[in-house]
Amino acid sequence: MKIEDLLDGSNAIVEATCDYCGEKYTTTWKQYTNLKKTVNKKDCCKRTACKVARMKETMLLKYGVENARQLPYVNEKIK
Repeated sequence: MKIEDLLDGSNAIVEATCDYCGEKYTTTWKQYTNLKKTVNKKDCCKRTACKVARMKETMLLKYGVENARQLPYVNEKIK
């Protein structure tokens, strides 16, 4: 089946390439399309290093910091 023929909610297995390490991995088309709708539109495999790198990029894009503890209002809530 062609990618163009898949619906966004399809559970068909597709092969994607991680934008962080370059490894190929499999995921469902539904997960792949949902990932592209987020703030950080990069693909990420299941490796911890790749997930951490994606999380840091997303935090930078949304909040301007790499870690939530760098936000003053988060530290105030924790006290």
